[in-house]
Amino acid sequence: MKSGILHKRYAQALYDIAVEQNQLERVHNDLKLINQVMDENHRELRLPMINPTIPPAKKRRIFRDIFGQHIHPVTLTYFDILFRKGREKEIPGIAAQFEEVYLEHHNQVKAQLTTAVPVDEATKQKIAALAGQKTTKTILIEEHTDPSIIGGFKIKIDDYLYDASIDTMLKRLRAKFKKNLYVREF
Repeated sequence: MKSGILHKRYAQALYDIAVEQNQLERVHNDLKLINQVMDENHRELRLPMINPTIPPAKKRRIFRDIFGQHIHPVTLTYFDILFRKGREKEIPGIAAQFEEVYLEHHNQVKAQLTTAVPVDEATKQKIAALAGQKTTKTILIEEHTDPSIIGGFKIKIDDYLYDASIDTMLKRLRAKFKKNLYVREF
């Protein structure tokens, strides 16, 4: 089974359990916490989870020691099952995919907005309105700055990229000027 499909199935199962137990928001926050801690402590936490020489029972104990007091029992029980099934190395992928499932069920989508300098809230809303023409979902903007785009913006929603950056416009102009538009007629 491809890992993307595996992550989606496990994330969907956790989502269904959380809804059934009426703990969706709590489980969602738990997975954000787990993902954040694993990202910040890559060497100390994520690497042991993918190490095949460490037995699953020890990995489960490490996980319980770190997160046991901070996450809901529904989440903890679910991760116990993952450790029993030997899927501990898939935790980051499942946590990331859970966020996608959560947003999908709430009719929301994340959009990555890249600008040369930080923009004000009014400008973000105008750009979100522009991007909203391409989807019926509510857009949640994540802002990034990249001085190399010089000016303008890029917005990425799922697989759709709208590029209105000066850098891209200059690249297009360079490509046009490289072509020899003068054709001799005689």
